[in-house]
Amino acid sequence: MAAHPGGLTAVASRPLTNPSADAAKAAVSVRDVVRSFGPKGVLNGVDLDIAPGEFVALLGPSGCGKSTLLRALAGLDHDVRGSGVISVPDRVSVVFQDSRLLPWDTVLGNVTLGLREHDAESRARRALAEVGLAGREKAWPHELSGGEQQRVALARSLVREPQLLLADEPFGALDALTRIRMHGLLQDLVAAHRPAVLLVTHDVDEAIALADRIVVLDHGRIATVRTVAPGIASSADAAGHEALRRDLLTALGVEAPHAPEPVHPAQPAANPKLSKEPSMSSTPTEPQRHLHLNAFLMSTGHHEASWRLPESDPQASTDVEHYKNLARTAERGRLDSIFFADSPVLFGEVGRRPAGKLEPTVLLTAIAGATERIGLIATASTTYNEPFNLARRFASVDWASGGRAGWNVVTTAGPDAARNFGVDDQPAHAVRYERAGEFIEVAQKLWDSWQDDAVLADKEEGVWGDADRIRTVDHEGKHFKVRGPLNVPRSPQGHPLIVQAGSSEDGKDLAAKYADAVFTAHQTLADAQGFYRDLKARTAAAGRDPETIKILPGIVPVIGATVEEALELERELDRLIKPEYARIQLAKTLRVEPEDLPLDRQLPDNLPSEDEIEGAKSRYTLIVQLARREQLTVRQLIGRLGGGRGHRTFTGTPAQVADAIQEWFDGGAADGFNIMPPVLPSGLETFVDQVVPILQERGLFRTEYTGRTLREHYGLPRPENQYAHAAAPELASIGSAF
Repeated sequence: MAAHPGGLTAVASRPLTNPSADAAKAAVSVRDVVRSFGPKGVLNGVDLDIAPGEFVALLGPSGCGKSTLLRALAGLDHDVRGSGVISVPDRVSVVFQDSRLLPWDTVLGNVTLGLREHDAESRARRALAEVGLAGREKAWPHELSGGEQQRVALARSLVREPQLLLADEPFGALDALTRIRMHGLLQDLVAAHRPAVLLVTHDVDEAIALADRIVVLDHGRIATVRTVAPGIASSADAAGHEALRRDLLTALGVEAPHAPEPVHPAQPAANPKLSKEPSMSSTPTEPQRHLHLNAFLMSTGHHEASWRLPESDPQASTDVEHYKNLARTAERGRLDSIFFADSPVLFGEVGRRPAGKLEPTVLLTAIAGATERIGLIATASTTYNEPFNLARRFASVDWASGGRAGWNVVTTAGPDAARNFGVDDQPAHAVRYERAGEFIEVAQKLWDSWQDDAVLADKEEGVWGDADRIRTVDHEGKHFKVRGPLNVPRSPQGHPLIVQAGSSEDGKDLAAKYADAVFTAHQTLADAQGFYRDLKARTAAAGRDPETIKILPGIVPVIGATVEEALELERELDRLIKPEYARIQLAKTLRVEPEDLPLDRQLPDNLPSEDEIEGAKSRYTLIVQLARREQLTVRQLIGRLGGGRGHRTFTGTPAQVADAIQEWFDGGAADGFNIMPPVLPSGLETFVDQVVPILQERGLFRTEYTGRTLREHYGLPRPENQYAHAAAPELASIGSAF
């Protein structure tokens, strides 16, 4: 017996110990499987057998445990616990609602992914012909409709000739006509290949139409099992069909007298797939690990053409009320924080997109008065500021917000910013990061220059503060000489949250030493996993607990009620891009001239190496690798960068966006995400109203704030004052301020 992930025992193609006669013949056997989210049992001892060639539908509302059981059978759930046994065949394929095609590979490449057999390509072509896609082998995923992509995913699973096919709501996002066609296709393929099939669905009619047997789950236990006679499945026996339908609906509790509770007190469920039961995360105790979500706000949205949409306000970048409303929306979704990027230079081409922006710490102070819980993060450069000024500014925002301030530390690349500060060119990359490390060190000393109890406010004795509890910092280093103390008392968080957004080697070292959270950009799961492992290891090597640094990749979610609706929004935005402006910005990033980038040719071979780039090294490498890997023309690359400037863009339904987030979260690639809506305010509203409730229902995200400070949202302790046990230097000569 092999150890199944999470502690169960898995048996591949072998009978169970002391099996029943039926179980011995089964392709799949499940005995007493247990899975919990916090105190809530999602699987509470399931027993199930599936015979070779049998089609079983697993039916139930969201939260009943059906997808959890499928993930356990697939070996994807690493938190299954208990003494149960799972017996599965050697060859198992999984098809999800999200087709999960690799966007940089052709249809044929997606189907042959992972196959090593000598006849893999010919088998893949036969599988594509079976699903009606002969002749589309060289097509790219973005050229396919949602139904065609799902057919590719089905071909990819069946080309492996599985003994067990696991299907997790693979048709839910499709239109009715495509769904019917896919039902027939799946039935034909199952009849031809004879795998055992477990279909997870919430649709009673779909279960009756496809399955030989229907299993209804209720709170993690099998409530009822019904065999589907051929006449009932085809509706030839109309009375029998309706009787089975009513029986299943009753088992699902649809006729219960009470209306379903809303997923969130302020936001009723708008998605019919959402559970009619309370959320798994609505219990008093939160799951041990949950997502952290930050909303990255940028004028009309992250897509460079968002300002051209009819509903967008081109003046939004200087409208304080616009940002207040966005912050309230994020707070309604119980997001951890909002975030504003910044640069001490007019960024980009003013003809391309709104370029003017307000100073972010000033903007955060205005937003602080319009919100109560949401964290407030602003960007500020360590290259073109001084530690005392920034330490005071962020301590002030922390006081103004009641402990919700965060500082996104950047070193600022590019010569244009340098010239705004009397410098001919930017400092070298290594020098900027060396200065940044010392800058943070000085800021933290200044934040700690006041003891928490330094303010006595003793009216009777006439003593406002205790000078012995306030100290100079007397820092003398390579880049800074600062005496201190700060002229602001120690703020509610002690230290405002430190965020870092550079992914170069120097950037990762800086983050490992100082950062509480990291904003990063990755296009693939594998790259994100590698970065996650690397940064956690560097954090441990720096003497810190790796759990105290939260890694949040950016994601640009283009969301529609259907896949086609989401794709249409994506196409509309891309149509509005003006390539002549975008090419100028791309040329600046790549350190070449615009005429070196013909729109309909791939990037030139003689680009600089990363070692030759002094600014934004990691983003440069990401863009070049994306273009090379997917063999994109400059025009295609501009389209890919238009939504997120190198961050991952994901287009799909709310459930598919939730799946994409969960895949990286469960897969060791992220502690949460930096949400970058392509259009504002609508993109943030859709995410909060339609994606967040799904994540809450899955037990992945909070349903209520449990803390008041930003550090509490991120599950981080308040830092101890580094001078707590040291005697304070004499302050008498500083002045009369105390």
